[in-house]
Amino acid sequence: MRVNMRVNGRPYEADDVWEGESLLYVLRERLGLPGSKNACEQGECGSCTVRLDGVPVCACLVAAGQAEGCEVVTVEG
Repeated sequence: MRVNMRVNGRPYEADDVWEGESLLYVLRERLGLPGSKNACEQGECGSCTVRLDGVPVCACLVAAGQAEGCEVVTVEG
């Protein structure tokens, strides 16, 4: 699947995203934005927190497809 989103005010497109892939993985590995960290992978520590349409979420628990058409702000933003 293709995921289109705005990250830190810039448009991004990620191709061939697996439906179970996390937003955190897409941000770090596909888009080259390593600021959000992968630590507990359970949403407990907060190191992967991003703002998704203004709401703080744990990117490790959000499927990348849920960010389609959304505004994402990472620590880099």
